[in-house]
Amino acid sequence: MRRASRLAALLFLTAAGSCGPECGCLVPATALIKGQVSNATPAPLAQATVLGYVLAAATPCVMDTGPSGAAQTDASGHYRMSLAQGLELDSACVFVEFRAPQGSGLRDTVIGPLRLSLRYAAPFDSTTLDVTLVP
Repeated sequence: MRRASRLAALLFLTAAGSCGPECGCLVPATALIKGQVSNATPAPLAQATVLGYVLAAATPCVMDTGPSGAAQTDASGHYRMSLAQGLELDSACVFVEFRAPQGSGLRDTVIGPLRLSLRYAAPFDSTTLDVTLVP
C-alpha cells in the first residue's frame, strides 16, 4: 500500500511538472456551455441530463460519437458543462442533448450543430442554451 502511494505521488509530480498544453497530455482543450432547462409551464426542470458531443470540423457534422461532456440540472434547472477534447479545435462541430428526467413525460431534444472553439487556455469559448422540454 505504501509503495502504491509513493508511485501515485511520483506520477502526479512528474506529470504536473512536465506536462502542459504544449504537449497535449494532461490538459484538455475546453469550451463551456451553460443555461437553464424548463418545462412548458415554464417551471425549472431539476435532474435533467445534459450531454455535449464534439467533432472536429473536418469530419461530417453528425452526432455519432460518445459525449465529451455531461452535466445535470440543479433544483432551479441550471446547468454548467465543460466540453473536453485532447486537442485544440478552432471550429468544432458541437451537439447538445437534453434528456428529460425519467418518468417526467417530457421529450428529449438535441440542439446543433453549433460551432465552438476548444482551447487549452483562456479565453475559453462559451455559449448559453436555455431549453424548454415539452411532452
